[in-house]
Amino acid sequence: MITGVSNNRKLAKQILAPATKKDEEYFFANDRITLSLNSSNGREEEGKKTSPVGKIEEPSVSIDQLIKEKQMELKYREGQLRTYEFFHKPIHKWNSIYIGGKELEDIHGGIKFIKYEIEKIKSELKDLILQKIKPSISTLPDEVVKYFKTVDFDIIPEELDKIGKIYSNLKENESPMKIKGNNIVTLEGSEIWQEMNRMLDLKEAPPKIEIDLQYQFLEDPHIYNKVKNAIKKGHKVRIMIDPGNGITHIKRLKYKDASGYYNCLQTLLTFQKEFEKGNFGICVAKKDNLTDTMHKELLRVGDRVLTGGINCNKGSGENASYAMLVEGPAAKTLIEGFKKNIEDSKGKTIEEIYGADLELLKEDDIMDEEDEDVKSTLLLKASDFMNFLILLLPQESQKYIEESSGKLDKVKRLMEECKKAGIKPEEYGDFYNVELNEDFLLGARSPFTANLINEKLYAGLTDKGKKVFIEKLEKSFKKMNSKENIKHLEDIKPPFGKDSGNQTMSVGDTHEELQALMTYAIESAEEFLYISAFSMNKDIAKLIINKQKEMSKEKKKIDIKVLLEPAKLPGDNIESYLLLNNEHIHVRWALLDGTGSGHDRKLNSKMMVSDKSILTGSADFTEKSLRENQETNVMAFIDPLSEESAGKREEYKKNFLDLWDKESLDLTLYGTASTWPVVTTREERHRDLLKKTVKDIERYEKSLGHTVKDMVNSKEEIKEEFEKLKGEGIDEGNARLIALKKFYTEEDMKVLRKSTGIVRSALP
Repeated sequence: MITGVSNNRKLAKQILAPATKKDEEYFFANDRITLSLNSSNGREEEGKKTSPVGKIEEPSVSIDQLIKEKQMELKYREGQLRTYEFFHKPIHKWNSIYIGGKELEDIHGGIKFIKYEIEKIKSELKDLILQKIKPSISTLPDEVVKYFKTVDFDIIPEELDKIGKIYSNLKENESPMKIKGNNIVTLEGSEIWQEMNRMLDLKEAPPKIEIDLQYQFLEDPHIYNKVKNAIKKGHKVRIMIDPGNGITHIKRLKYKDASGYYNCLQTLLTFQKEFEKGNFGICVAKKDNLTDTMHKELLRVGDRVLTGGINCNKGSGENASYAMLVEGPAAKTLIEGFKKNIEDSKGKTIEEIYGADLELLKEDDIMDEEDEDVKSTLLLKASDFMNFLILLLPQESQKYIEESSGKLDKVKRLMEECKKAGIKPEEYGDFYNVELNEDFLLGARSPFTANLINEKLYAGLTDKGKKVFIEKLEKSFKKMNSKENIKHLEDIKPPFGKDSGNQTMSVGDTHEELQALMTYAIESAEEFLYISAFSMNKDIAKLIINKQKEMSKEKKKIDIKVLLEPAKLPGDNIESYLLLNNEHIHVRWALLDGTGSGHDRKLNSKMMVSDKSILTGSADFTEKSLRENQETNVMAFIDPLSEESAGKREEYKKNFLDLWDKESLDLTLYGTASTWPVVTTREERHRDLLKKTVKDIERYEKSLGHTVKDMVNSKEEIKEEFEKLKGEGIDEGNARLIALKKFYTEEDMKVLRKSTGIVRSALP
């Protein structure tokens, strides 16, 4: 109502009152602050002694009091910012109809001013905290001090001390963190999946070969069939997977998404059939916090270990990523870490793994926001529900369904086998009583089979379906904790780790090691730094910006390029893009050729390459990955006197530049104009453009993927090449692209990409 707008307008003006021109007098880099408890806002008062920002004079009060004062000041400013942002969006909506631009100008000015103040206070607070904790820290290199002062999360003294020691070791030629005598093979893109397949193509034992796998998911049927065959051939297999992140509540607690539980259940049931057939053990990771992720990506076969940024679920093989195949002492270190993870997790009960979340899974009724009993519904995504139904069938039926030629054939076979087994799928789950599906159902009478292949739908488990689901989960945990399985898990022998080459490496397994390795990868670069990232938060973007500024200050040139994944999942990528772009750092979105495989091809990469080092692994460049999840990264140090070492760097560098030149989007944000009569800031306009571009890229990749698939299927010689490549261990998606590119030039591919009509003007 207009009355409401009027009232809000008055209130907005009252709230905006502090951000007047008088306040803007303090909005300068030379602003001076007082570190006295007598000042509530940290500004200079007449007659008071002051200190320049960043320089702390001998305090008249304790350091703890000064820290407390700064924390209170920060809390006050953050509260102000929340108030401004509360009015920001509504006023944007009303601006062109009811209100002039003045309120928005005030809001924008206020937000800019308060954000500046918050950053300044945070910097001062970090200086004070560092002053307090420095005496208790044994080793604190300048690079780690910069890291501590740049990131926007709290690092306790013990953690900072460990990071400092590890970083110092990385700078030394001889240190416990530097593992010499390794042989490495750098792998990029389709090479990774092909190598995984090669490693698992084993002959009958003897000799008995040890195989270890540590992945969040093990869902790709091609890989787990090879692992099953290795067990049948007499080889020794040990597996660790993630148990999932627990229940996700949807729509005021009424719906509970149990997809994380299902992913774990499916892998356990799939592999537990092999218990009686050979030397096999499996367990799920014990985590300090269920919402964290065991995200390590590791395959060991004999003395060699493959690790890097590639998952093992269906479609992973077509992603653009980087990995290393390691042999030598570093391979031994990696498997010793795997063995310790197994020791920490084996024998844990379902209650110990899931904790209180297990009760949420089991409960039928919950209290809604009005304290009334409401029946809760357990949800599975349509594809997961279809696979859950398959698990109810006899093994022969499951094998028959696995051999299906596609989704439609899979559903047809499922319904046939359910009918033979006397199973009625509707008794286990329903699509029509789930409110979330209302916008996506094909109609009131859409067939059950059509709903099973609708990726946007959820199936709500019936009481019978929920009972069977929980029973199967509990049964799989009991089987996992059997004496025979525990015995197998206790029998893990790491590689001997004898010297196999001349490459020096480091392995990052702890949170402190992960942070130190990433910081070193950035800080040690002198000539170039290329970064390929699935997810990057603003803290890491700021570290990169600071690196460029320092090099510029020293009048040194460094070529920095950052390639980011434009998927919706990494929430901070747009903000990181904005930060990097504003500081004139070369940053682009990945614009990958689609494959038509039904999988959304991604830049699933966590790689940094410079003139000094190569870093890859499972950890994204985010606080969650570096400080909470269970991850593993590896670093190879570049020896400028070794052609072999420099050659490994050049392989990563060449692959990165190929993606940069051929499969990325160079977007110009400067001078972007608003397209509607609303007062918007430059940052808002740029953010809106980036959001639109991300959506366009998704449409582009899907459109191109359909075209690629049709072209491969239309010519017999391309189809033959496609089948041949699949037989060589290349995944379906990449095999399709490689086959097509064998018959079409790069110029032909450029024409094909532009034919989509999406983001056309920006295509290279």
